[in-house]
Amino acid sequence: MVKRVGPVVLMRCRGPAIGLAVAILSWTATSAFATPDWIWMDAATGRKVYSDMPPPGSVPDKDIIRRPGPMPAYLPPASSTPDTAAPAPAKAAGASTDAADPAQARKKREADAAEAARRKADEEQRAALKADNCARARSGLSTLTSGSRVTITNAQGERAYMDDTARAAEVQRLQQVAQDNCQ
Repeated sequence: MVKRVGPVVLMRCRGPAIGLAVAILSWTATSAFATPDWIWMDAATGRKVYSDMPPPGSVPDKDIIRRPGPMPAYLPPASSTPDTAAPAPAKAAGASTDAADPAQARKKREADAAEAARRKADEEQRAALKADNCARARSGLSTLTSGSRVTITNAQGERAYMDDTARAAEVQRLQQVAQDNCQ
């Protein structure tokens, strides 16, 4: 008779010791496959990654926390051989040791990401302003060059018609604005 209780398979055999041995063996086999073989720190998120597959090649050896027991013969070793190893870069005097303190490294990455997001938002805002200026300049140019009479408000708040010299000056100004913003 076989009875399954969670990951444990209980078997009733000729003696209680055999059933217990099979149950323990079954439990250890299933729990061994449930644990991850690889654990490493993800540089992007700063969190631990648990997997039964090796990490991608972009993960440095210092970020790998746990590897599987003995390495299989068909996989190359994680560290490079002395023949192919690149020389380690020399540390400059007074260089910060961000690798020694992961919290500082994470804070630095977060600050860099926030700065990059701020710069991107500023660039998007400038691009939107340039597009708006371009649209307004083109609209004003089409109005001024259409030949219709254009009214303006003078210093006293009265409406007056734009004369030819004022129209030419405004056309020249709007052409410069369009040239600067419409690219």
